[in-house]
Amino acid sequence: MCHALPTPSTTATKEMFRRAFREYGLPERIRTDNGEPFAAASLGRLSRLSVDWIRLGIYPELIAPGIWVAAPILPGTATAEQAALLARLDEAPDAKLSALLAASAGTDPELDAAADSVTRVRALVERKLRENNLISGAYKHVDGTSFAAPIVASIAAQMLEANPDLTPVQIKRALIDCARRLPNVPVDRQGWGVVDPHQAVLRALEARTAVRGRIKGASP
Repeated sequence: MCHALPTPSTTATKEMFRRAFREYGLPERIRTDNGEPFAAASLGRLSRLSVDWIRLGIYPELIAPGIWVAAPILPGTATAEQAALLARLDEAPDAKLSALLAASAGTDPELDAAADSVTRVRALVERKLRENNLISGAYKHVDGTSFAAPIVASIAAQMLEANPDLTPVQIKRALIDCARRLPNVPVDRQGWGVVDPHQAVLRALEARTAVRGRIKGASP
């Protein structure tokens, strides 16, 4: 069942889940991201909705957010134009800064206003690169469950391609077992750690080989 809501309202979301529960029964657990109304900035990140689920006997699972994932910047957007300009300015010698700013006038008004001072331009570029988490003119660091979920889902798809007989439980177990914990990062920020696609797919292949070996050994 898929139903879109205009806002992350606790009341509306709770009502939609209650309808689903009446039709399909209560699940053992529900996995969600860390956004409202599923989580909150409280003890255990419990929200009013997740507390309601616990009272119903449902265990809420929150996906740990992706941390510092390199993601492409959407081409043709104002963000992409600014990132490309910052990357060019960062790599250019002082003598070419004015020409680059003139050629991209209007892209960043703050830089335009500082064009007559190399020192100010350099300071602004450094600050903007840091604040915007820019890696280059085409990539930036991002985080959040919106990035963690598709990455893990793509790994699961590769595992299923390697071994179509895997169950959801086997996929989850393999991803957890192959993950690597990050040092000096709180558990609630990283969950089981960094996923390892290569090892996860190898685990899927090993499971397929083991099953085929058992079947072959059982043949008369």
